[in-house]
Amino acid sequence: MISMRIFSLAALSLLLLAAPFCWANDLSKYSCTVFSSNICFRLPTGTQVAYSIPVDFHLFVISKSSEPVATVYVGNAPQKEMGGELILQSKSKSGVLEAFSNKSSEVNKLDIYITPNARNASVIHIHAEGSSSTHDELQELLSSFRPCTPIRSGGQKCPVNDVWSQELAKILAPSQ
Repeated sequence: MISMRIFSLAALSLLLLAAPFCWANDLSKYSCTVFSSNICFRLPTGTQVAYSIPVDFHLFVISKSSEPVATVYVGNAPQKEMGGELILQSKSKSGVLEAFSNKSSEVNKLDIYITPNARNASVIHIHAEGSSSTHDELQELLSSFRPCTPIRSGGQKCPVNDVWSQELAKILAPSQ
C-alpha cells in the first residue's frame, strides 16, 4: 500500500515536472519580453536579442548562442525578397500576414511580412534562414508575435493569443 502511494507520487511529480515542456513550442499565451511601437514578442528560452536603430527603423536580431534565429525589421520601407513561394496569406482585423519560403538554395529562407491595419503602424519583416539547430526557437518566436495598440494613459495593449500568433505558429508546425 505504501509503495503504491510512493509510486503514484513519483509518477505525479514526473508528470508535473514534464508538463511545462509539453507546451514549450507555443508562446502565444505568455506575456511579451520585447516591445516595439506596434508589436511585441517573447524571446524563447536560451536566446538573446540585439537591438539597434540604424536609421529610421528598428532592428532586432535574435540568436541562440552565436547562431542567428531570426532578424526582425520594424519600419516603413521593408525590402521584399523576390522569388519565394507564398506559403501563407492571411487577413484579419489586425492586419495582413504574408509568408514566403525560398528552398531553391542550400538554405531554406523564410520571409514574413506583417502589415498592420492600424494607421501609421510600421511594417514588420521577419527573416530567418532555416537551421535544424534553431528550428524550435524560431517556431516559439513566431508563435509569440502579436500586434499592440497604444493606450491613452501610456503604454500599450498587446492581446495574448492573437490571430497573428496562431497563424505564424502554423508556418513551422509539423504537418498533421
